[in-house]
Amino acid sequence: MKKLIVLPLAVFMSLGVFGLAASGDTFAGSTGEMEAQVLRSPSIHLSSAARADVERGLIDSRVLRVLLIISQRHSFRVGPFMTGHSFYVAGTRRPSNHSFGRAVDIAVVDGAAVSESNRAAFDVVTLVLSLPPDLRPDEVGSPWDLPDRGSFSDSMHKNHVHLGTREAKS
Repeated sequence: MKKLIVLPLAVFMSLGVFGLAASGDTFAGSTGEMEAQVLRSPSIHLSSAARADVERGLIDSRVLRVLLIISQRHSFRVGPFMTGHSFYVAGTRRPSNHSFGRAVDIAVVDGAAVSESNRAAFDVVTLVLSLPPDLRPDEVGSPWDLPDRGSFSDSMHKNHVHLGTREAKS
């Protein structure tokens, strides 16, 4: 039996998905349940290192939620979360959100490498940017220069979509 995913109404509207019930502000279920959904999703293809990070419970639930939302519209390849990513943001001494399980990179969307010409990857970025503030990542890096949409682009993000969240507020 397929598990029901509960999303806010705004997400349903942005996805064009009306077959699921909307209620609350997040996916129903615990972080462990979201981890299981990510691990078994036929739309989310994890590198072995990314799979191990999820299996070990190292990934922030906010990142898992966004991946599950994207998976309702696209198939994609994930990696890295933590393992295989540098501790610091490239060229800085600032720790990367990857180092704390709060970021993910998506390299392939709907079977094609992320690039400026991949319209499905562009759709992922615009979908993520259209999420309500409580679901939208703080960092959305991609090949597209959309500063007015809350994202960024630089030479390091021409071949993948980066989604990251800041440290959770206590």
